Amino acid sequence: MDDWNRTAMDRKVAFWQRRMPGQILAVVSARSSHAEPSRWERYCREHDLETERIGTRPPLFEDPARLFEMCEARVSLPEESSQPPVRTDTVRVPGCTPTVHFGEGIHGAFFGGKVRFSSSDVKTESVCDPVITDWAQLDGLRFDESHPWVQRVLGVLRYFVERGFGRLVLAPYCTIDGLNFALFMRGASNAFMDTYDSRPQLRRLFDLGFDTTIRYWDLQRAIIEESNEAAIGHPEFARLGPFHAKPGLSVDAYGLCRVEVFEEIGREHLQRLVDYYGGGFLHIHSRGHHLAPAVGKVRGITQIDCGEDPGWERAFPKIRYFRDATGDTPLMVRCTLEEFRRGLRDGSLPGGVTYYVQGACETADEANRLMDRVREYRVSG
Repeated sequence: MDDWNRTAMDRKVAFWQRRMPGQILAVVSARSSHAEPSRWERYCREHDLETERIGTRPPLFEDPARLFEMCEARVSLPEESSQPPVRTDTVRVPGCTPTVHFGEGIHGAFFGGKVRFSSSDVKTESVCDPVITDWAQLDGLRFDESHPWVQRVLGVLRYFVERGFGRLVLAPYCTIDGLNFALFMRGASNAFMDTYDSRPQLRRLFDLGFDTTIRYWDLQRAIIEESNEAAIGHPEFARLGPFHAKPGLSVDAYGLCRVEVFEEIGREHLQRLVDYYGGGFLHIHSRGHHLAPAVGKVRGITQIDCGEDPGWERAFPKIRYFRDATGDTPLMVRCTLEEFRRGLRDGSLPGGVTYYVQGACETADEANRLMDRVREYRVSG
């Protein structure tokens, strides 16, 4: 590991541990003097891969060897870069999530639901028919780690560890719990109606979702942890980071609800999950921005990604709202290069935020001068 990547990991750890009050992190880049295609772009071109349209191709997990080859081609390897280094707060690890190619519908399949897959050459998605159409069906449902679909997912992870021990940093897909879990078990329309007229049953389903989440996650962690630690090479970052240690968290379904729904039936379950793992990395899509004050009451979240989606309101103009709503929880947001420069100049960037700067500096020297200002920046007052 080069010295600057180690420094970036050190800064991330301090940031997550709330030891950088009033300071910021930033991810900036410099224009390449050689417009060369990336390793992944070359791979797609050489293999004539369809990268956009989802169709009737076989699910990627059916051929673990090809999936492994694709993931290796896709990860960013720092030693490949011919550009002068930018001393940014980017942590460079060859990370991938092979289980994402089972799709979200696989969670219903764990309980006997009929799952259907659709694939391009580079991605597989899935949907599942509702498992519970009558609440009586909830009785006796349990997560069974010996279920064929569970073992198939774990088998892909084992294959990746065997082929890439200490080289790839593997991550399970984000957790599916709470109302997200209910959507796959009940179907979207039923699940949203349940928030009004079947809350006692819904709470029981949430309990099943919590048990499923931690058992499924822990099975995956047991497979990948040792290999990940060897690949990361930084024990503290490995212990706190978003791969095998702290799960990805989601409140996607609540984004389509009034904030009161999350407050009344969702927050306690998210808190249980954060307490169990001692943290977690939460993303909030644009349609869920209104949840920030309620999410901010969940204690111990490692970091919140203030996301933005095409056609929706951006997060950066509301960064003060997010900062005020979430206390000292570390945040992540995207902004333009001009917005970032202006904020640095004016001292208007809230602290405790990682700024992903979209738009490249002209040269690496310019980017490094910008990063020098980032490291000097302190929120006044």
